[in-house]
Amino acid sequence: MRRFTECHAWIECASGTAVQVAFGIALPAASHAQSSEDEFFYVIEHVGPSWYRRRLSLRSHMTYQIIQPPFSLQFWDMPKEELKEYFAWFKAVIPERIEKLTEYIRQDPAYVNWKPDNSTSSLDALGEWLIGHLSLRKRTEAEMEAMRSDSPHSIEMPNYDLTDASYSLAFDAGVYFAQMLMAHHPSLSWTQEFKSRKSMDYGQPLLVPFGPVPLNPIGVSVSIAHGLADRSRPASRLREVYEEWSRRAP
Repeated sequence: MRRFTECHAWIECASGTAVQVAFGIALPAASHAQSSEDEFFYVIEHVGPSWYRRRLSLRSHMTYQIIQPPFSLQFWDMPKEELKEYFAWFKAVIPERIEKLTEYIRQDPAYVNWKPDNSTSSLDALGEWLIGHLSLRKRTEAEMEAMRSDSPHSIEMPNYDLTDASYSLAFDAGVYFAQMLMAHHPSLSWTQEFKSRKSMDYGQPLLVPFGPVPLNPIGVSVSIAHGLADRSRPASRLREVYEEWSRRAP
């Protein structure tokens, strides 16, 4: 019979914001027994006007290799030949990134059996896992100013963005999302947008055909990740969007 113990601590960040961290450990009934794999900790984090609790593993060996594309990813400014090189790199790295994502997810004791088997249940589990591992950071004033100057429209810019690790997780989830669509709809294939540099998808890998609007799986996944990170979307959003695009596929 196991019992759970939990303790709390407040940590003051460099910004002056206090963040509460709650540590929990599953203890065996016998006090002399070794600790179990159910060790975890909660991070109470402030996102915009709200506070959220994230459950993370206490295991110090949990590692994740953030993707490091050898390109600037400034698609609208990249020469066409460099964009073609990026496209080739992107397609080649898909199996590796799904493997890295799988390895990281399985380090969580609650998801040791997760498999990228192209099932809708795997998307359900992935969405639930992501909502506890995606996080936001506050944009710097320099970033905000750059965004305002680059935008031709007078719109309010969000103060928060995904962390680098969360962007990487969104990329990995996006390529798995795409692989799953292709597994269930063999007529789908990768292409690249070169018609106009004014296009939001210019130079980026797209799945076609979906009628007049192609699918940018990385862009869609990043959008979903923002919603999961700020809790404006439920964990089921990943599967919901998959089903929407699956219905459009030939």
